[in-house]
Amino acid sequence: MAGRALKMAQGRRRAGWLAAAGAAAVALVAGQLAAGAGAASGSGAGKALRIGLVTDVGQLNDRGFNQLAYGGLREAERRLGVEGRVLQSVSSADYVPNMASLARGGYDLIIGVGFAQGDAVDTVATRYPRSRFAIIDVDQADLKHRPKNVRGLLFREQEVGYLAGYLSALSEKRRRGPDVVGSVGGMRSRRSTASSPGTEPAPVWPCPASGS
Repeated sequence: MAGRALKMAQGRRRAGWLAAAGAAAVALVAGQLAAGAGAASGSGAGKALRIGLVTDVGQLNDRGFNQLAYGGLREAERRLGVEGRVLQSVSSADYVPNMASLARGGYDLIIGVGFAQGDAVDTVATRYPRSRFAIIDVDQADLKHRPKNVRGLLFREQEVGYLAGYLSALSEKRRRGPDVVGSVGGMRSRRSTASSPGTEPAPVWPCPASGS
């Protein structure tokens, strides 16, 4: 039961960040670009902003990062009136060509889905300084060239990790026997290591005798 509760909490938090991440990135840059266009033209009217999304390896229906980021882009199209385009990456070798293609196409914002695209975003953003980029789970300051046209979308993973651990401990407390709660991280990354410090101490509060 504890494992199921932890998985449910992690799934909800993941959906929460990423369903909002694409829309949040678009909304942020869209507002800035719209304001700039209005100031330059003397009016608020202008063309629809063009947003490009470069997926991580996998399909759009992966029930993970790609699907949720894609949902965020579709929501931004509906709510903000932007024009979106998605380029799917079959392998990591597609990251740079896909981003470069969107930059050459004059897209107002290019979004990279996930930390695995950090090097690619650094390369392409440096090559195309007039294009704007956003990348999920990567700090712009951590990129090799620190291009000023990149914005990192970061989250307080330790807080949601704490909630997931707390929920798991509450579920475990209802079972008979010793209270033991464990957590299993995914691929080692800044995001997974950041959430662990939040998950580990959480079970101590509802279950003082639990092991973590």
